[in-house]
Amino acid sequence: MTLSRILRPFAAFGAAALLVLGAAGCDAIGQKGGEPADGSTVKVTKVGAKKPKTDPATEYACTQFFGDPDYVSPEYFQAIAMGASALEIGGTNEYLFQSAAEELRGTFEESTEDVKGAADAVADWIETESAKGKDADTDAFKGALEGLASACAPMSVHATWASGGGEKGKKPAKLVCAELATRPQLFTEYRNGNVFTSNSFKAVGFYGKHVPESDLPKVRNLNDLLQNEIDNVDDEGVKNALIEVQEPFRSVLDGDRDSSGSRKKLDGFGAACEAAGYEGAVDLPAEDPGETGEGTEGGELAGE
Repeated sequence: MTLSRILRPFAAFGAAALLVLGAAGCDAIGQKGGEPADGSTVKVTKVGAKKPKTDPATEYACTQFFGDPDYVSPEYFQAIAMGASALEIGGTNEYLFQSAAEELRGTFEESTEDVKGAADAVADWIETESAKGKDADTDAFKGALEGLASACAPMSVHATWASGGGEKGKKPAKLVCAELATRPQLFTEYRNGNVFTSNSFKAVGFYGKHVPESDLPKVRNLNDLLQNEIDNVDDEGVKNALIEVQEPFRSVLDGDRDSSGSRKKLDGFGAACEAAGYEGAVDLPAEDPGETGEGTEGGELAGE
C-alpha cells in the first residue's frame, strides 16, 4: 500500500459576521411599510445573511485537511488509509503510526480547542489503537473522524458531507469524483485500503464474472454507495456516468449473477470527472489486476 505523508497546513480565508439591516417604515425585513407623511417613497435595501465569523487558522486547517475545494488527495483520505494500514501492519511499525499521529496534531495545533480536541481523538486512535492490528476498533476510528468532520463542517464543504450533512443534489462533482477515485474503502464491507474502482472489480468483475451468493452483500454495499452519490451529485454529466457504472451492480442484485464487469463503464466516469473540472486523475488499469487489486489502493489513483 502506498501512503502519502500527512502534510501540515497553515493559512486561512475568513467569513463575515451575520448582518441584518432594518429600515424605518418596514413591517418586516425586505417588506415595504407605510408611506411617509410627505408622500415620498421609503426605499428598503435588503442585505443577505452571511456566515458567522470563524477563526482563520482553524478554517484553513479544516479546508486543507478535507481538501476543499479541489479534493485532490485530501489528507482526510490519507488518515483513513492509516486506519486501513493498521488492520494490515498494525503493531509492526510503531514509528509509522506515531509519526502520522504527530503530523495530524501539528496540522491542527493552531486551531480552536474544540477542533483541536476532535483532531486529537483521531490522532490518538492512529497512535494507540493501530497497535492492535486486525483487531483495531474501526468503528471507534470512524466515530473519531466523524467528530472531526462535525467540528470542521461550518468551514468545509467536504467536512459537511463527511459528517452526514449536505443538501441533496448539491454535492460538488469534484468531491464525488475524489471519493470514488481516491477514498480508501475502510468503512465498507471490504474493510480495506483499496478505492471504489478496485473493489468494484472484485465485486462484479473486471470484464465480467459469475458473482457467488456470498458476495452479494458486498455488491449491495457498493451499489448503495453509488446510489448515494447519484442522488447527491450536482453535475448531470457525472450523475449519468455513475448510472452507467451502477448498471452491472443493479443487474446482479436483480438476479443476473453473470456480471458484465465494471471496467468499460468506468471510462465514462473518468471522462465525466475531467469535464467537471476534477484535476485528480481517475487512472484505470488496462489489464485485470485480479483479486488482489494491486496498484489500486487508496491514494494511487490521484495522479500524484
